[in-house]
Parts: sequence; structure tokens; C-alpha cells
Amino acid sequence: MKTRGNPAAHLSMLLALVLCIGASAFREGVCANESCGNPAAAGNRMAVLYSDSKRGDHYFAPVTINGKTASGLIDTGATTVAMSPQLAKMFGIEMIEGKMGTSSTANGALSTTHIVVPLIEIAGIEMRDVPVSVGISDGILIGMSFLRRVNVSMAAGTLTMSAPR
Repeated sequence: MKTRGNPAAHLSMLLALVLCIGASAFREGVCANESCGNPAAAGNRMAVLYSDSKRGDHYFAPVTINGKTASGLIDTGATTVAMSPQLAKMFGIEMIEGKMGTSSTANGALSTTHIVVPLIEIAGIEMRDVPVSVGISDGILIGMSFLRRVNVSMAAGTLTMSAPR
């Protein structure tokens, strides 16, 4: 492909590089920001995720709070970002100021604590003041309290998130 002086060719090559880097980063599941290989970890406004065929073709992304990172499942059926009490503790989330409540899930009602996390980074996209529910049994669900604030598109096993400008 001729690239000299051809902006479209340069853009295509850059996009291919980002996709290759993103594929290795997001297939890892849990990673530290420095070792993720994700160009979005520096605060970029776009992330590309790939479905994981070994995990039910779901989409997973690194979730970072207070410098700690774990893997979360993209879940458009979850009203908020939700996590287990063990992960909240690992992230250093203080639940003292949270409000006790109940959350409805596919498995029935759960007692949860509702808090607002001042800063959360998901796949390198940072958002402030994100509502989070603590009380699910395991893991992290990346729900609509985060997803409704980003542009999301899906096609052929690829999910793209970008922060609005």
C-alpha cells in the first residue's frame, strides 16, 4: 500500500496497529495499567474490545479504581456498575457513606450498597462520579451507569467505546 503523502493510508495503518495492540490487551482479562498494552490506558477517549470465545463470546474490559485493576464484564442489562464486596475492598472503596438498598437481578433481589465512585477508568476511558452498586456475589459488571456516558458500537465480535467530545 502506498502511504507516502496519503492520509487515508496512514489512518488505516494506525487503526490496524491499535486493533492489534487492543486485541492482546483485552484478551488478558486482568492487567495493570502499565502492562496492559492498551494505548487508551493513558487516558485516550476510545477503546476497542473483542469478544472472548473462551468465555461465552462476552466482552471484558479492565476496570481501574484507585490504581487497582480487575477485569469486568460489559453488561447492558445492569443498571449500574456492580461489584462484589471483596472487589470493592480491593479497590479501596469506602462504603460508609453509601446508601443501603436492594437491587433486582436475574437471580432475584440482593441487598446492596449504592455509592458514587469519584473516578473510574474502564478500558482507558475515565469517568467521574459513577454510581456503583456493591453486593453481587462475584466479579464486576460494567453496567449502564458507565455505558450510557460513552458511545458504544458493536460489529462482528468487536465492541468499540468512545468518550463523547
